Amino acid sequence: MKRGMFILVIAMIGCATANYHGRLFHEIKLEFEGCGPELSFSAIQLSLPKGHQKDKVVDEYGFCEYRFTYPDGSIHYISSNIYYGSSLNYENRYKLGIETYSNNRKENEEIINKGEMMDGIFWMECIQMRYVIGYVNSPNAIPSDAIFKDIKLIGE
Repeated sequence: MKRGMFILVIAMIGCATANYHGRLFHEIKLEFEGCGPELSFSAIQLSLPKGHQKDKVVDEYGFCEYRFTYPDGSIHYISSNIYYGSSLNYENRYKLGIETYSNNRKENEEIINKGEMMDGIFWMECIQMRYVIGYVNSPNAIPSDAIFKDIKLIGE
């Protein structure tokens, strides 16, 4: 009986670590080959919540963005455009007085902009050194490290 209880506890801990607001995570590889003039990687491997529809958008400058739309209307994204971020959050950034991000950032510097779009609907954009992650239309304010997990750049 004790062994069965131990296994049950271990299984519950595993589910808790793979779960965020009731969403289970799964691993995915996203291709970024040719997605920006100064891109230093060819793909990104990460874990993200299940239950999404995936779309890839390429802007007029050749930057790529993957968008993951969830049934609650929230959209999570990862982009190679480290200068302008996502067009999904343009109006939200503009309200804060931010139009572009400087390319004079320090190595490993992280810039986080976030806010409430309207009552109970949140947005966030996190600029990493080589990519941008964020979300819009979320009923929850999600920490930047919980949007995607285990982000690994491939082909550096």
